[in-house]
Amino acid sequence: MKKYKLILKSIVFICLIIKISAIQAKENTKIVSTRFSDVEEIVINKGEAKLVYSTIKLTAGNLKIKGNAKELMEGKFKYPDLDLRPKTDYSENAEIGTLNIELTKPNIDFDEDDQIEWDIFLNNEVAMDLTIKMGAGIGNYYLGDLDLQDLDITAGAGDYFIGLRNSNVPQMTFKAGAGEASIDLSGERTNSLNAEFTCGFGELKLTLPRNIGVRVKISGLIGDIDYPGFTKDKNEYTNELFRKTEINIDIEITAGMGEIDLIMTD
Repeated sequence: MKKYKLILKSIVFICLIIKISAIQAKENTKIVSTRFSDVEEIVINKGEAKLVYSTIKLTAGNLKIKGNAKELMEGKFKYPDLDLRPKTDYSENAEIGTLNIELTKPNIDFDEDDQIEWDIFLNNEVAMDLTIKMGAGIGNYYLGDLDLQDLDITAGAGDYFIGLRNSNVPQMTFKAGAGEASIDLSGERTNSLNAEFTCGFGELKLTLPRNIGVRVKISGLIGDIDYPGFTKDKNEYTNELFRKTEINIDIEITAGMGEIDLIMTD
């Protein structure tokens, strides 16, 4: 009896995927299910928008975001059942696009064999305001190739890597609850960056370039700060080129309990 129930459940799942694919294809979204059991591929075609407001929300799981998509968005979404299927919407008004990918169900239980994993690829050529909101889990965001106009990241408990090497994003906010976060702002830039970070409990590693001016202002931290190559003046940490270059990185960090490492590199 259990065997027949499992077969019936699989058939229902396949039928639902086919139905969903047909509906979303009409909305300029192509969906292909590569493994009917738990993985779905979603492609959102690039339209006429010159600027896209993109929002990605995930209650809990593993989230990876990269550039180099041929279309506006190409993703693989692993989820154990249809109740945890992400909601994906895209619309355009003149040259402005709005992209939303979200799963916001509360109180979801996860175990090692029952994970949600999102691998999302975004287009490098379309300018984006990107908002990422994640409740808990692991986030790996390789965003240096994207044309970011604004970046807003909210992270709950977990481990997070934010790769912005060679990025020209002009403004950024990052809010984290508990865990470890590593942010790479190294490389070449053609414009300045103003950033605000708010961190609760845990460790923050911040990789910064030595070839442009950098100032990091830290307040509220109960813990240690490691800052080789920087000069400390009260709660401000600057490199030798601060106020000597036209392009600068200016960061304000409000922290709780933990450790902050400032790492300077080429």
